[in-house]
Amino acid sequence: MSTPQRGWRGGICAILLGLFSVILVPQARADVVDDNPWLKPWIGKHGITRAWLNQTLSGLKPYPKAARLMDRQAEAKPYWEYRNLFINDAVVRKGRARLREHRALLNKIQGKYGVPAEVVVALWGIESRFGGNTGRHPVLRVLFSLSQTYERRQTFFRKQLHEFLILCHEEGWNPREPMGSYAGAMSQAQMIPGTLRRYAVDFDGDGHRDVFHSTPDVLASIANYLSSHGWKRGGLYTLPLKADRKLDALVVSAPKKLTAWSHWRGRGAQLAEAGVSLPDSTPSALIKLAERGAPRYHVVFNNFTTVMAWNRSRRFAMVAHELASRIGAQ
Repeated sequence: MSTPQRGWRGGICAILLGLFSVILVPQARADVVDDNPWLKPWIGKHGITRAWLNQTLSGLKPYPKAARLMDRQAEAKPYWEYRNLFINDAVVRKGRARLREHRALLNKIQGKYGVPAEVVVALWGIESRFGGNTGRHPVLRVLFSLSQTYERRQTFFRKQLHEFLILCHEEGWNPREPMGSYAGAMSQAQMIPGTLRRYAVDFDGDGHRDVFHSTPDVLASIANYLSSHGWKRGGLYTLPLKADRKLDALVVSAPKKLTAWSHWRGRGAQLAEAGVSLPDSTPSALIKLAERGAPRYHVVFNNFTTVMAWNRSRRFAMVAHELASRIGAQ
């Protein structure tokens, strides 16, 4: 009987000692930087410390929804379906109302950057419904999750996470508060962090680049981006071509290099509008867009490709043009 009694007391002592060790010896905390060594080069720059990174990123739950949405983006839709996501009578009415409401401001912006008011308003409408929908995804979780798991564009998302963390220091944001798109774009202009850092402007003069709440900052930032990427004041955007299946061999999905119009004209491209002509030397490219019946063919110019710097889809660039044209036709 004595041996079991000694074992019982010894067991109680061991439990008590274990409890005291938990209380007296702090348990090792997970180190996010050690678990993600690609974060280490950021330490010591732009106000980022190891302790702050660990505090900011620790405990973040994965966000697999972002990767799922990345793999079924709207840009993959045929043009007639894609266009309907952004252009309807209600959007056009609201765009025209915003154009009237902010006409004086937009005139100042157009005077400085050379981008027509209706183009700025159209991009505002496409990106955030004129500020009404700036995104519902937590930007920090989105970018950290994609940086860890989305191998196809991991380098890109790690760069955007870095830019976002720098922005938080520069603008005094709480990193866990901003909400945005499933790809980390933020604000009424839906700029990714690196773009926001470089092209957002303080147009209202209050000392902050507030593209979340300040309409002057939002609209001027859109125009500044386009101007900085080569928008030409009064330049051509696009013209329709006569439909011709022979053009299929000439069209491109992402027009980057522009070629003299004489090159395309010599291969059968003809402008659809009577009485319209182009100088032979005009830099241009040909695109095709899918419609329900027959495809549409267009010749596009510098300002079209400038909008493609904002979003690489030719569908997006054409939607921006068509929405701007309808908003401006008051």
